[in-house]
Amino acid sequence: MEWALGFLPAPSAARRPRVVDVGTGSGCIACALAHARPDLEVVAVDVSSAVAATASANADALGLQRRVR
Repeated sequence: MEWALGFLPAPSAARRPRVVDVGTGSGCIACALAHARPDLEVVAVDVSSAVAATASANADALGLQRRVR
């Protein structure tokens, strides 16, 4: 995750960077990034609805705001 954070711009009130986690699985990377950088808009996607449900449950357990489609 530290590696991924290194690619992101510094936090700024002027813009909200978007990160997309494709093939999120359990959502651990997406959740870690959202937790470390609340200024990010993190989108986590997976082709499996069961896996996406697990990622959503993990985000809920961490108290991260989420929107599922």
